[in-house]
Amino acid sequence: MKWDRDTRKILWDGLVALAAVAVWFLVWAMLLGMQGCRQDTVDGLYSPPAAEEHLRAEVQAVGSQAAGYALDQLGAPYSWGDESPEEGFDCSGLVWWAFNEVGVEVPRSVEPLCAYPPPRWPARGDVCCFDTSGPVDGVASHVGLYLGGHQFVHAPRTGRVVSREDLRWSYWARTFLGYRDVLHRGGENIVAIHAPHLRSLIERTLAELDEEGYHRHEIGTDAAVELLLGTAAVESRLGTYLRQLGNGPALGIYQIEPATHDWLWNRIHRRPMSRWKLEHLGYHEDVDALEWDLRYSTLVARERYLADPLPLPEAGDIQAQAAYWKRVYNTWCGSGREEDYVRLWNELVEGAS
Repeated sequence: MKWDRDTRKILWDGLVALAAVAVWFLVWAMLLGMQGCRQDTVDGLYSPPAAEEHLRAEVQAVGSQAAGYALDQLGAPYSWGDESPEEGFDCSGLVWWAFNEVGVEVPRSVEPLCAYPPPRWPARGDVCCFDTSGPVDGVASHVGLYLGGHQFVHAPRTGRVVSREDLRWSYWARTFLGYRDVLHRGGENIVAIHAPHLRSLIERTLAELDEEGYHRHEIGTDAAVELLLGTAAVESRLGTYLRQLGNGPALGIYQIEPATHDWLWNRIHRRPMSRWKLEHLGYHEDVDALEWDLRYSTLVARERYLADPLPLPEAGDIQAQAAYWKRVYNTWCGSGREEDYVRLWNELVEGAS
């Protein structure tokens, strides 16, 4: 079958147009995904500022030495109830012995070791806590010592020997409950905002926006409130810090970057009625307000989730909310993990209820 010149031209122009649309959608998707990108961090969610790291160097050296002593016992047999190179070690016995070697007294059993507060960032010598007793319910049953670089050393179980493992391996990632700061490296573990108080503020902020008719859909649902509360927990430990650690650009309890803030306000400017309603409520574009205005930062964080076309996970489904936060907010280029979201929700939100 032969086509005349005009027909071939029409077909060619159509293919070119389709290719252009496909490229446009690809670029748009990449830009949307990159809104949540932030500077790389190491060994967990955040990196310590250099000055603070220097101030704590002496204390961290003790933890590093303890981790080194534990590492020297690679190959020592597991022996329940024991705590010496001669007899072997159980999990908490290895931790107790390693710290005893550097002159630091720590608890001898798992439960009190894992009752210590989490550090602001993980450091060599922190205790790693795990729930290995069955279905993960958040009750610690196993410990090891953090070595850095996602590695830890521990005495696994009967029939095994002291080993070095990787926290990213599926079993350990699934059972990991978090790090514990047994050396009290400083006042970085205080949660700045009581979770029920922050929940109330989020509810009132979103209810006010709904009453004003800010969006065509209700935005103050229980699911939205929980998602924002969980986001604040995993991003800033409910406001423990208001600037991204490691000199990153993110600000506020939701750790929103200025570039993301500007992109979201460009979306709002394309909806003149929404912008007018915000102005009527006293909202004005101000990136610096992310750091000190909880009401303003809650609006911007909610707008970030409104930019995603899919519905929010149901209220109460924290695992689904964690997956949604990772996909939409932290994105593929962020270092946050779904298990971090769930763990910090349980520690900071459920634990304060």
